[in-house]
Amino acid sequence: MRSITAILLAAIAIPANATFHLWYINEVHSNADGTVQFIEMKAAASGQQFIRGHTVRSSQGGTTNTYTFPNDLPGDSVEGMMNPYGYGYGGEGEVIYKTFLIATQGFAALNVVTPDFVVPNNFLFPGGGTINFGEGADVFTHPALPTDGRSMTRDRTLIANSPMNFAGAIGSISTT
Repeated sequence: MRSITAILLAAIAIPANATFHLWYINEVHSNADGTVQFIEMKAAASGQQFIRGHTVRSSQGGTTNTYTFPNDLPGDSVEGMMNPYGYGYGGEGEVIYKTFLIATQGFAALNVVTPDFVVPNNFLFPGGGTINFGEGADVFTHPALPTDGRSMTRDRTLIANSPMNFAGAIGSISTT
């Protein structure tokens, strides 16, 4: 009886490990007035869909904008062949690390790609700032964002904007 009690107590003491922390900020975009903005997050492993209750924050100086995710993503963060540790086996076309899209109401109104989560306009600071996902799981400090229609990637390369949501819908927006 003692061993059964010990096993039950040990099982109860093991915390639930909802996985959310292996996402990284992949692409960031803003127009000049901050009404059309998006953050594209990209998965680095499977099982990362449990983001409910976690936050994304955008800050500059003493000002911080915070959004708390109201729900989890609707499925696994990866499609394709995975090893038992949640990483792709490799090889061309075997695994797709999914993205999800956080965008402003102004972006959503364009009806180009449906955002997975909608934040208020001017959520990002186009003049430079810090984006903090998942209470420090990923932090990206960026210089001034391009306001000419291009986006900034994680390595600060400027590219044609290409927002992609969790369902895999991809689009492009024009600032003209």
